[in-house]
Amino acid sequence: SLTPNIGDPEFGETFQQIVGSTGLDKVFRGRTRVLVITGDTVSSKMAGPAIRAWEMATELSRKHEVRLLVVKAADITPKTFEMDVLNDATLPDHLDWADVVLFQGFIMHHRPVVGESGKILIADLYDPFHLENLEMFRQDDAGKRKNIFESDLEVITAQLRSCDFFICASEKQRDFWLGQLAGAERLNPHVYDRDPTLRTLIDVVPFGLPSDTPIHHKQVLKGVVPGIGVDDKVVLWGGGIYNWFDPLTLIRAVERVSRDHPEIKLFFMGLAHPNPDVPEMRMAAQAHDLADELGLLGKHVFFNQGWVPYQERSNYLLEADIGVSCHLEHIETTYSYRTRVLDYFWSELPVIVTRGDALSQLVEERKLGLTVSPGSVEGFTEALTRMLEDEEMAREFKLNVGKLRPELTWGQILKPLDAFCSNPQRAADLLGVDRTGVRISNRRRLMARMSLAWDEGGVLLVARRAAGYMNRNVINRGKF
Repeated sequence: SLTPNIGDPEFGETFQQIVGSTGLDKVFRGRTRVLVITGDTVSSKMAGPAIRAWEMATELSRKHEVRLLVVKAADITPKTFEMDVLNDATLPDHLDWADVVLFQGFIMHHRPVVGESGKILIADLYDPFHLENLEMFRQDDAGKRKNIFESDLEVITAQLRSCDFFICASEKQRDFWLGQLAGAERLNPHVYDRDPTLRTLIDVVPFGLPSDTPIHHKQVLKGVVPGIGVDDKVVLWGGGIYNWFDPLTLIRAVERVSRDHPEIKLFFMGLAHPNPDVPEMRMAAQAHDLADELGLLGKHVFFNQGWVPYQERSNYLLEADIGVSCHLEHIETTYSYRTRVLDYFWSELPVIVTRGDALSQLVEERKLGLTVSPGSVEGFTEALTRMLEDEEMAREFKLNVGKLRPELTWGQILKPLDAFCSNPQRAADLLGVDRTGVRISNRRRLMARMSLAWDEGGVLLVARRAAGYMNRNVINRGKF
């Protein structure tokens, strides 16, 4: 695409307006070169971030040239895009090739060359990991938790100040990120004047569904797993067991339901995360211990000790009767987007989910299943019993899920991202800005504040505010 050769922000904005109004951008635009970078393991066994990166690369490659960089060599081969291992030696060449760089998580933090590349940057904010880690490290000492949170916040703030476009998973998340963008001074007149809706700054790109129908290739649960019969009713927990989830309430509910419905079987699809960098979760061990303590292990509760390959998950989904998602009540839940619930929708499973997040609202609005208050053993007991006994209700939920499915395919939900990649442009307030990381941004903001202090109160006010800045940002953080 055409880009201005003068760094002045006002010139850059005028340049973009002229190019857009005359259609010159369409004349000179070819296929956009999109570089997707994930810090997760992309392989036959993938978790949410890797799945998202893989599917984005697949869908975007229909119209654009795409390369996917992954942290480790994969055992799967893409058909429509290139894939390479992320390393410091080759990353500059990939960045030189790209028009647009789309990344997740800590990528820009660990490899500052991404932020310094001068390329148009898209940050995928679908996983608010700083909220996630509040629960992840809840059992650690206060000092460690404070350091982790401050580090996470610095990583996120650097992205918010430096990137041209952001995507997140829901409107609820978007409201949250707009607040953080405001705090990072990105909701400013330049951005607002380009687009008062701010959709050109941040838009919603949820997790998607494959466009094809899931196929059952082989029997994997019923009549195969010892303890699960061909006529049993399988309640499926998709994905892993993380510390912010609540499998304990669900296991206690299954124990109650099994007294009248011995056919109920709860199956957890994965314990060992495919990314070795993800630590073992205490909640997974607690779930296993509770099932054993209640005498359910191997009778009504089952754990897959490994991880189901991505291309084989349809076998498990299509043998299940109910999909479940159970989580605790905390801030992570409020802004989460439970990606494996989308697999339930893909396979047209009626669901039972805890209230409090965006997907539970969708379940209620579209009548896709039942919702339960967080931590309610009674609520899950009642919901499981109703789903098992009321076959007509379960069929209605299944029918409604089938109607929803076409709306959530990757091709549909990626439209805002595809539109941006088709006409990529620097954010209105970053035109002509030397973007080399948060330090420069901090320095520029600090100088502006000191200048304002000089105008308001002279040298004494400057000295007082400088001392306050040093105390807040340097001395108290132990950097001196």
